[in-house]
Amino acid sequence: MEIGLNLEFIRCEDKPFAAGLERAAQLGYRFVEPVVHNGRELLSEAGYFHSVSMEEEPLEIRELLDRYGLRASGLSAHCPLMRPAISVPYLQKPIRFAAAIGAPVINTDEGIRPAWLPLEEAFGVMRYTLTSALRVAERYRIYIGIEPHQSISCKTEGLLRIATLVDSEFLKVNYDTGNAYLAGEDPYAGLEAVAGRLVHVHAKDITVQHAEAERGEVTGTPVGCACGDGVIDWTRVAAILRGHGFEGVLSVECGTPQQAARSLAHLQEEYDELIEDPTRFLYDVWLPRVSTEVSARGQCTSYRNNLSFVKGGMAMLSYFSAFGSQLERLRTECGTVSAISGMLKAPLDIRGEKLRGYLGLAIDLKDVPEKVLAACQALMPHLAHVAISGLDPNRQIPIPIWMHRGCVPFISRDHFETIYWPTLKPVFEAIWARGNQVLMCAEGNWAALLERFAELPAGSIIYHIDRGDIAAAHKVLGRKFFLSGGIPNALLAYGTPEAVRAECRRVIDAVACDGGYIMDASPILQNDASVENVRAMTEFTREYGVYGLARSQGDTHGPGPAAAQNCDGKAASSLQPRRMAVKPGVCIPWEAKLKELPPISGNPELVGKIWEDIEAFAYLYIWHTLVG
Repeated sequence: MEIGLNLEFIRCEDKPFAAGLERAAQLGYRFVEPVVHNGRELLSEAGYFHSVSMEEEPLEIRELLDRYGLRASGLSAHCPLMRPAISVPYLQKPIRFAAAIGAPVINTDEGIRPAWLPLEEAFGVMRYTLTSALRVAERYRIYIGIEPHQSISCKTEGLLRIATLVDSEFLKVNYDTGNAYLAGEDPYAGLEAVAGRLVHVHAKDITVQHAEAERGEVTGTPVGCACGDGVIDWTRVAAILRGHGFEGVLSVECGTPQQAARSLAHLQEEYDELIEDPTRFLYDVWLPRVSTEVSARGQCTSYRNNLSFVKGGMAMLSYFSAFGSQLERLRTECGTVSAISGMLKAPLDIRGEKLRGYLGLAIDLKDVPEKVLAACQALMPHLAHVAISGLDPNRQIPIPIWMHRGCVPFISRDHFETIYWPTLKPVFEAIWARGNQVLMCAEGNWAALLERFAELPAGSIIYHIDRGDIAAAHKVLGRKFFLSGGIPNALLAYGTPEAVRAECRRVIDAVACDGGYIMDASPILQNDASVENVRAMTEFTREYGVYGLARSQGDTHGPGPAAAQNCDGKAASSLQPRRMAVKPGVCIPWEAKLKELPPISGNPELVGKIWEDIEAFAYLYIWHTLVG
């Protein structure tokens, strides 16, 4: 079962079809339900409406979907079934359009029954319309989903009667929970009744105020509120659908992007799954979402799914195996050593960049900050495990962290204090407890937060400056930590060697006179930097930035020799959330596997060690795929 989004959500912003796709993808959706129309329509043509004309080239529409990593769950192609002169050609057109863009179903209701058409005769007219349309649908293997929305279909009995007018496996039901509720129906009983014919679901919720004002008086509504904000019990809906083996799409029908974001978080129950077992969440939910080769949960496995893990595992093995030879080339051919060892990411950055998207994260920080905090707390011990496993055993090379969304204005100061820093600082402390430094690549301007970084143990970080004021950073941090960076990338790319030397002199004079500064670009030396400018930076620093012997021997910025011996267990214990279903380092613990096995005649502890050693490879694979 997947979660999709009807493009009506973007109508409030007067945006075109492509903008709706882009926003849906940013919010984290992977399925959308486009609205289609015939001919030409002024607002759509002008870019003020999201509906797409079926006069457009369907393969271009499919390319747009592919560009944003989206698939069409169906087409919203409503038409009046009791007016066959209109509906027969109209339904046949979206069937062909759906086949071309990869949508499995077109959705429609019966339309408004003309006052002069008796009810029983109406069913005969609809049978004619549907029979004509299904002659095309069956050839293209596209379903027609009847939606409860008008005077006949709004009742479950009428909906089923329309959906069984023609004996065809391609005539199904697109159940709309909100429309059924507003029409006075029990949506759960209705869902149970139509479950055997269900092909698509409109996930529409209704506010209490809307229900009180219109329930029993109307047959539906174009869009509802955010799922979880209204009267529909989505846990109950999901249980009914799972109980009947439904593997289609719940297409959210709401009125704003903010409601779409809340709906996705609520329907997927993503936070609870992530908090319960982050590793399982990555395999079950995240990996199928970001890879078209991996089968989603509930789907049948496939040849390409199985191949993806073999290819992915072997590719990662090749990647890690290449480090030794590449480091040796760096030493012998370039006369230098590696600058970093391992990798680290802040839990909130992982949530915003890899799992939720920044827009979705921003909405979640406003609506469900407690869930965001719990998710970051759940991620923290796993990200720490990955980081610690990659530390330099000689304690000479720092581990890098590229810090992105934790600075103002990406998040508020309050969210930094309550979420970002409490779930990152313990990782720094745990790394320092082992005698290793962290290279903090502070991308952006973190000036407002320097005082918080100054709380870290002396020598535990190297603070790398991007857009901040290097003199201000030196004033706050320079007595406790090494500083690096600060030479603008634009200068190295477009400036002159003379300008580069002048900037290097300014920086050295400002922050390096008492030691503890590493000359570097900010944040990373880019490909467009000119060779002449890089040579100017390097040569000037070697000539001008020289310390006396006494200063180099008295350096106190680096890790102390006793750092690793001073770990009293507090740093490690602070990494553990209140409850962990599975410890870091494994996917399926030996204790769980042991219960599945017959009695072991040998040494269970030996078997368990081998099990968890192999488990570590699966754990390494998914977490490095995420972090890397």
